[in-house]
Amino acid sequence: YLAVLKVAYVYEPQSEDEIAVKEDQIVFFLEKTDDDWWRVKVKTDLQSEELPSGLVPAAYVEPPPHTSVAKALYDYDAVAPGELTIKEDEHLLVFDHEDDWILLQSQKEGRRAGFVPGNYVEEVSSCLILFFLCSTNGFQVFW
Repeated sequence: YLAVLKVAYVYEPQSEDEIAVKEDQIVFFLEKTDDDWWRVKVKTDLQSEELPSGLVPAAYVEPPPHTSVAKALYDYDAVAPGELTIKEDEHLLVFDHEDDWILLQSQKEGRRAGFVPGNYVEEVSSCLILFFLCSTNGFQVFW
């Protein structure tokens, strides 16, 4: 996924290409069709469940707050859609836990998002990671 987003306002579809979303619902950003419309996929409770997707107004979604920060303990190569490839020592934003999987967003260029097995990362204090990123890379905005 290109990013994890939170729905700011309820939206009811006006055409077949659009999708209904509810306020505070988490969606995955798939494609920017233009400045006003983004294709998203609705996050469900089960990662394996088929997720509905469609267009929503770009102004109706925003970056959600992350719940914590994690550091990759090992490299992980995504093997299925919705998974995220990560590299050892990479710093990631945590958004959700699903069974043995964690929904993360990379802080590397491209800021991709997806699920990674929980045993491949270690959640750490946000303050420690923020200090590390600021002291080694200059200030880095988390979106």
